[in-house]
Amino acid sequence: MSNDAEERVPGLPAALGRPAKPAKDRWHEYAKRSVQAELAGAGIGYKRLAQLLKEDDPASDETADSLARRINRGTFPLAFAFRIYAVLGVRNLDLSRLQTDAHARLTAAKKKR
Repeated sequence: MSNDAEERVPGLPAALGRPAKPAKDRWHEYAKRSVQAELAGAGIGYKRLAQLLKEDDPASDETADSLARRINRGTFPLAFAFRIYAVLGVRNLDLSRLQTDAHARLTAAKKKR
């Protein structure tokens, strides 16, 4: 039987019950969850987000479906996330829950001193 702590994505609540993923996939998951959290906090869906992006940049060709696919993959550029945060009026991001394995090791090493 495996240790539950080893099967969880570092920095995410254990209640999510998600198995650990390779580091690259974890970062995609963090990117996806960051954008989704801001959308949920603003009460904005993908259709309204597409409208806001179009208002911000008339050349935008994003649709609700294309946004859902991009965001759910979590492989979008940081500039895309910043654009979303800007149209949502986000002023601060809380990255404290995005603890990486390397950060956890560094923190543990500091506590041992």
